[in-house]
Amino acid sequence: MHGQWILDIWKGYLIVTLYGGDIPNLLNQARLEQIALWNIRHGRNGSVQFYTYLDDFWRLRPVIRANRCKLRIGKRTGIPFWIRKGLRRKAFVAGFLVFLLMLYTMTSFVWSIDIEGTKTISPESVQAALRNLGIYRGAFKYKIGDLDTLQSKLLDVMPQLSWAGIQVHGTNITVQVVEKIPQHQPEPTGPQNVIAKKSGTITQILVHRGKSVVQKGQTVYKGELLITGDIGANQPVAASGTVKAQVWYTSKVEIPLQVTHKTFTGEKVKKDFLMFNRLPIQVWGYGQLPFAHYEEVSKDSNWQIGSFKLPVQFRETDYYQVQTSSATLSLPQAKEEGMKLIQKDVHTQMDANGTIMKQDVLQEKLEHGKLYMEILTEAEEDIGQTSAYTPPNSPESGDTQ
Repeated sequence: MHGQWILDIWKGYLIVTLYGGDIPNLLNQARLEQIALWNIRHGRNGSVQFYTYLDDFWRLRPVIRANRCKLRIGKRTGIPFWIRKGLRRKAFVAGFLVFLLMLYTMTSFVWSIDIEGTKTISPESVQAALRNLGIYRGAFKYKIGDLDTLQSKLLDVMPQLSWAGIQVHGTNITVQVVEKIPQHQPEPTGPQNVIAKKSGTITQILVHRGKSVVQKGQTVYKGELLITGDIGANQPVAASGTVKAQVWYTSKVEIPLQVTHKTFTGEKVKKDFLMFNRLPIQVWGYGQLPFAHYEEVSKDSNWQIGSFKLPVQFRETDYYQVQTSSATLSLPQAKEEGMKLIQKDVHTQMDANGTIMKQDVLQEKLEHGKLYMEILTEAEEDIGQTSAYTPPNSPESGDTQ
């Protein structure tokens, strides 16, 4: 029957072994008196073993004596036995009660706050706003107040949020936020120019609005006017367009010829911990690690009762053995590695749609086991950026015409 084990634990049961006497008659009398016996097993010497509740055992004692049977009591399980054992160990019971009291006290405070949904807003700014509302690590959980009211107050103090939700799970508070979508930037209506944000040689000009003041093949410098908003008739417009140019980057890199690699051997050691607010207490896997080199991978499991998250977590940590090996790069390999590193660095400096055209080694030298190189990278990218409109003949216009 589903849940029968709960009833068994509640009433308490024990295992009884009978031998000698008239055991068959005893079993019949027990059945007639509705004494619960189960898991009845016959032994080699005519003995019989069965389970019975503690209450039924006291009703069975006269029947055992009447049939001249002898008995031996085995395992005792259930709350009545645990209570009796606890009464004989008062210090243990007192310690257990103190533990429950400490556990209840620990669960009355906020131990952690998780903030989810932030993209452009820093979690620290949300935490600062929550602190002003009385939500912080160490706060008494039952003084936090109504969550709906707090959510409204959080939106008031952070107008950049469109929605906020606060949930309490045990000692953990989860704050979910949705940031407002930035409004679409309207097309500029006022006059503006397009100037060069980098120096380079023009390779392509595509004017959407305004008038180009440079031409293909021309070398321009940072800040120079590329497309003017002055189209004549004293009616300047918001100039826009794409101006691609060859841009050069000079970079330096050093590559060690001796490199070290790590490989996993497949061997690992497992250790388990109980985490009390990030304080680990080891419960399994004692002893020194047999590895000189290893990588550590941990997995935390939250314990909770329903939606109540306990302040104790379980952490499984695997220590994987790794072997280190070293290798020596040849000069061409080191050079190729240096080129790749420079390409990655240039990509972080150039326009997102830019393309690397070629790379040339300006200088290289081998010294102290390292290859030093100076590399010139040629890229093609859009160098135009909008700027405030200035008349073409103004000294601030940057117009070279």
